[in-house]
Amino acid sequence: MVGFAAGDIPRIPLNLALLKERQILGVYWGEAVQRNPRQHAANVRQLLQWFVAGSVRPEITEQLGLEQATQALLRLSQREAKGKIVVRIVAESRA
Repeated sequence: MVGFAAGDIPRIPLNLALLKERQILGVYWGEAVQRNPRQHAANVRQLLQWFVAGSVRPEITEQLGLEQATQALLRLSQREAKGKIVVRIVAESRA
């Protein structure tokens, strides 16, 4: 899992890790990015390639117009987003 933007941090029963012979690891993403920005850039490039290829499909739960960008940011700051909020910028067509 990466992040807990939409709610409480999950509680993991530790006996599962013991019984299944698994490890539970945590990482502070911000520190990892600062320590190795080149690797982070490579990871982002790979993720974008997967997105373009259709291998990764983000859960888009809301699409708002630019005039609702403040509302979108507020929902994010209040941890109310359950998926991705997309703010669409639509250019006016000229006749």
